Amino acid sequence: AGNASTGQPIAREALAAIPLDEVAALRLRLDPSLRFLATPWPVDTIVERERKADDATRLTLAPDRLFVQVRRTERDIRTLRLTEGVFVFRAALAETTPLAGALDRARDIERDFDLASALASLLADGAVIGFDRDAPTEEHS
Repeated sequence: AGNASTGQPIAREALAAIPLDEVAALRLRLDPSLRFLATPWPVDTIVERERKADDATRLTLAPDRLFVQVRRTERDIRTLRLTEGVFVFRAALAETTPLAGALDRARDIERDFDLASALASLLADGAVIGFDRDAPTEEHS
């Protein structure tokens, strides 16, 4: 069971209405245009230069460890550089991992990972378009 996905971002209040004992099992549905890239190259900088047709400045490519969220909009591609913990958390949610499992993965990377802040940021980005609650299992005799 869950709410109907409209493809539109859900309001913070929709999640706030979930009973606390069910939150850990929630599976958030993220905007299907989101992609997550762990890359040694500054793809976010390259995309931003292309968007602005900015040829004036020299781009120096030096391998680094970057975690980037890429989002397709109707007219554009938007990138967002993430910390590794937030990257792992969001990528796990995109794979329909329950909230508790995504949190565990993030805390494997960042021991003090802040779930409340990560969820607030995800909702503020308009990245959550729905959620599913695992239906309780019924015992049959």
